[in-house]
Amino acid sequence: MRVFNYIVLMMSIVVLAACGSKTEETVTYTGDMNGFDTTVEMTAKGDDVVREKIVQVVDFKTAGFNSKEEVDEWLVQQKEYNKNALADLPEDTVTIDYKIDDKNITIITHTNYEDVDIQKLIDAGFIKTDGDKDAKHISKEKTEANYKNMGLKKSE
Repeated sequence: MRVFNYIVLMMSIVVLAACGSKTEETVTYTGDMNGFDTTVEMTAKGDDVVREKIVQVVDFKTAGFNSKEEVDEWLVQQKEYNKNALADLPEDTVTIDYKIDDKNITIITHTNYEDVDIQKLIDAGFIKTDGDKDAKHISKEKTEANYKNMGLKKSE
């Protein structure tokens, strides 16, 4: 379960209501988060985050697993959890893919924030707010600050 907690942590984004530019800009953050090799590609229009791709790679032991069999069991449970959590969201709002090899788990999460009710993402547990119950969008500025606080570095 440690793996899923880090996914949620990575998606624990500060949400605010504001307006911004319509020009898209993509920034990348990378780093090690408690043994998880993490890369985040965030695309925003002004201060509105419109898409994110988060790739996390972790070895079995760091993730708390002793064998590939344990990982396979967790994966079945995780996919069922995701299916239920995503049931009320429009298709392709959040997609989570898993790649398992002999020693690593790779989790690839794509989130599309455009044309989606942010409250539904909050209710599904895929993002957390700073207490703003009327959030309308994901703030790029606050998200970047959050990533920096988590130890990720902006790629140039």
